[in-house]
Amino acid sequence: AFDLVCDNGHTTPKLIFARTIADLVANVDLIFVVVQTPHGSQYEGVTRLPDTRSDFDYSYLVRAVKEVAHHVKPHHTVAVVSTVLPGTMRREVMPLLEGKCAFAYNPAFPAMGTVMEDYLNPEFVLVGMDAVSPGLSKAAVALAKYYGELAPGAKFLVMPVESAELAKVAYNCTISNRIAMVNAFMEVCHKVSGC
Repeated sequence: AFDLVCDNGHTTPKLIFARTIADLVANVDLIFVVVQTPHGSQYEGVTRLPDTRSDFDYSYLVRAVKEVAHHVKPHHTVAVVSTVLPGTMRREVMPLLEGKCAFAYNPAFPAMGTVMEDYLNPEFVLVGMDAVSPGLSKAAVALAKYYGELAPGAKFLVMPVESAELAKVAYNCTISNRIAMVNAFMEVCHKVSGC
């Protein structure tokens, strides 16, 4: 868990360790669920893709949210950070919380090598909300307060949960495409004299 601590006029995150999920939930109001959603090994991106397609593996995410759901109360906000495909929150995650607390999809956009810097100074904060949730404004307010203290001035974008899921995947695909293009251009440079 993170606690924001003011020291000499600067707000900094302080890491707090909890022994159990129950202890964690009992001591915070805002809970970020940040767990892996891996692809199967045959989709690692190095070898040719198989003819079959597959979604991410959501078993870790579902297990984590189930455990959190056992302990949350109405005053809590649960924000899922994990990368998912559109429709996953409504299909896999939101039913586990059964309206017990406020919910938001809040993916992060760190780059390898600058994870902490990107967390503390995000390009933008993306929040996916369920338009019919009674905790809509509560979750948005909780996240706005958190990021307002952590990263004042960061652009705060709120949209439907499915749009946020798509925006995260589209952003990742765009970055991957840029890397692939640069690698292709570099290969041309290595093979063509004078480039």
